[in-house]
Amino acid sequence: MKKLEVGSVIHVTGGSWKAGARGIIGLPIEGTTTGMPKYGGLVHRDLNTPRGPLRFYWVKFEEPQWDADGDGPYIEAEINEQYLEVDA
Repeated sequence: MKKLEVGSVIHVTGGSWKAGARGIIGLPIEGTTTGMPKYGGLVHRDLNTPRGPLRFYWVKFEEPQWDADGDGPYIEAEINEQYLEVDA
């Protein structure tokens, strides 16, 4: 699993988001949005699935983004770590 920190500059490689979207790792402001996942002060959230554990990070986009369903624009979102790469 990746070890990203608050402030890490990343780009998205796919998934439900446009490849190439840029942003930074941040913490969600818990309790402000209905249905927002609980991070408990952590920079990531781990989810156990039948296929094994998945790790998600909260990303604050550089520019608003639409998801694969055309919903948006979003200024931040939870994204599976497998679709995140640290910018050099």
